Amino acid sequence: MANVKFVIVVVFFRIFFVLIKVINTFMSMLFATYFKKLRLLKLLIVSIIGHSGGICILDVLYFEID
Repeated sequence: MANVKFVIVVVFFRIFFVLIKVINTFMSMLFATYFKKLRLLKLLIVSIIGHSGGICILDVLYFEID
């Protein structure tokens, strides 16, 4: 039973991670040309979310650079 719960949690975080990537990319496209400061704010927010979600901040930074 413990294994099943672990798999469900892993799958949930994978989906959560993809959602953050999509939102991050979408917001970058929307706001990058208009609000440079908002990008920094967004990076901070995504980093905090990433921390609480067990997601590597390096992945988020990679998406910012990309």
